[in-house]
Amino acid sequence: SIGQLKALPELSLLSCSSLASLPDSIGQLTALTSLYLGYCSSLTSLPDSIGQLTALTKLDLCNCPSLTSLPDTICGLHALEILWLRNCNNLIALPAAIGELCIALMPVKDKLTSSALPVNSAEKMPVCDCERPDAAACQSGATGHGRRKRKPASGAAPAAASRAARDP
Repeated sequence: SIGQLKALPELSLLSCSSLASLPDSIGQLTALTSLYLGYCSSLTSLPDSIGQLTALTKLDLCNCPSLTSLPDTICGLHALEILWLRNCNNLIALPAAIGELCIALMPVKDKLTSSALPVNSAEKMPVCDCERPDAAACQSGATGHGRRKRKPASGAAPAAASRAARDP
């Protein structure tokens, strides 16, 4: 099973159009820092065990039109710095506690507006400006794709602050 790959640092399942779900054993990949699931058009959900990926810093869910929600356990990913959700057409809300994470929410489908975000989340997600000591790369604006996040201008809408397009 995939859970035996405990030392695996990165997993790319990009464009696996027939992938509908991940096995629960994905949570056993304790060294995983990057998980790329973009363009998995049949992916409908993530297992609760995703919350066990404590080393995960990057999660790419771009262009997963069948994805309808994220498990609440995703809010336990305290190392997560970047969450890509562009063009997730059926994802209309995020878990309530996601605003507690210090992440850069890279472009979200227009359908997922700040009104769909949990209260107080929109201000925290687009600009990672937390006091977390291990967030140095996040605070410096590094995104891992050669782009820098921009802090919102005073009075700017927080959800629009970090809409730098990601090149899949």
